[in-house]
Amino acid sequence: QTGAKPKKHRRLKKKGSIVKISILGFLTLVGILMSVLSFHLPFNNGVQKYNSFATSVQMSLDLKGGFYAVYEADDKEVDGLSLAMDKTRDSLENLVVSAYSESTVVRQGVSRIRVQAPEAEGVQSMLETVGKPTTVSFKINDKEEMNGSHIESATPVKNYGGVAIAVVIKFNDLGKKEFDRVTGDNIGQTLVLEVTPKGQTVNTTNISLNQHITDGTAVISGGLQSFEQATTFAAQLAAGSFAAPLKTIEIAPLAPTLGQNTQLFVAIAAGVLLAAVIAYLCVRYKFMGLMAAFAFVMFSVLLLFGLAVVPWVRLSIAGVAGVLVGVALAVDAAFVIIQKVKEEYKAGKSLNASLAAGFHRGFMAMLDTHIVSLVASIVILGFVPGVFKGFGLVLLIATLVSMFSMVFVFGKLLRYMAAILGDKKADKMGLKRGEGIVVDEESGVIMHTDVERVNPVEMATNKA
Repeated sequence: QTGAKPKKHRRLKKKGSIVKISILGFLTLVGILMSVLSFHLPFNNGVQKYNSFATSVQMSLDLKGGFYAVYEADDKEVDGLSLAMDKTRDSLENLVVSAYSESTVVRQGVSRIRVQAPEAEGVQSMLETVGKPTTVSFKINDKEEMNGSHIESATPVKNYGGVAIAVVIKFNDLGKKEFDRVTGDNIGQTLVLEVTPKGQTVNTTNISLNQHITDGTAVISGGLQSFEQATTFAAQLAAGSFAAPLKTIEIAPLAPTLGQNTQLFVAIAAGVLLAAVIAYLCVRYKFMGLMAAFAFVMFSVLLLFGLAVVPWVRLSIAGVAGVLVGVALAVDAAFVIIQKVKEEYKAGKSLNASLAAGFHRGFMAMLDTHIVSLVASIVILGFVPGVFKGFGLVLLIATLVSMFSMVFVFGKLLRYMAAILGDKKADKMGLKRGEGIVVDEESGVIMHTDVERVNPVEMATNKA
């Protein structure tokens, strides 16, 4: 018999581990409820409503549908109509796509433009507004200094420079020079922005000129109480800047491009996937699998939270693919870590030593795949246009959540479960010793009892 004492690892206390797992379990349960349940809050007489993570995730046209609008030039006899319509299409695209990603703005024939935008706060109001020819004027002491032709784009934004809701106006080259002159020559004055939709009364916004502005950008925040209001105001400014003013031909709801029941099918598929992964982990890997399933549920909750709160996310079918890749990364990480721990325990190490060594080896393998995924998502966000940006953003969020869930959460859970079960019940974690290896549970000494070590020369002599 030969023996070797393993390196000692700090053991966690059983009671403390039970308390910590209970706390994590409670937090996970709260997260699950917040992910799927919406309810009215006991504030403002119950008017204020909490929306679950799942219902707060913004959907794109292919999953949720939205609205489409068709516009026509208000004056078809204008000189250079085709060029004017191209410029108008560009201005309209700047407005719509900046406010609602994955929208589309295309020319139809000589004098028409078609817009498709996903269902979201303020989108219908915006589409109605841009179809009303509007006059925009910037005045000081009732003298017009600039007008809508100087505006390049107007964009509604959230959380801009410490302001909750604002509209950012960017001027074109000529407008930038004029705004430079106006703000430089009139510091301390009030610049009055007049917006007059056709057939309606004038709306005025007072802008205090407190400094000389040279970058061709103006930020309007006063009086904007909601994002929908900001969107409407930005649409009015954009309408006043069009080279070819537009009139509305049609605005109507647009069904999801993948079918009416797409969201339901996606939700069912997600539920089946979650249940299948949890069942497989628990059956195949016992208590280690149970802890992996625990971490995977936390991964799912945190991923939903990330998709709900990151403002640039608009989930499309490409985004769903990003979610699936993130799920694969998380599950693969769990499998790798579990297998490495089993290998270490099979070789004769104690339970705590097996967890430490196996987790370290599994982490290094897991880290490589997650880094590759992070790099890929960043490249997609930086260089790939269109709908694939949604895939890149969702993949980035899913990868970061996977790293947190499988490194921090799963690692902690394994240690807590080991403290609760102890070395004598390691088999309940799906762990087995290798053939011929016996460990003295009292001393921790590894003994090879079934392996004969015979000198090859002596064996040959005996056979002769």
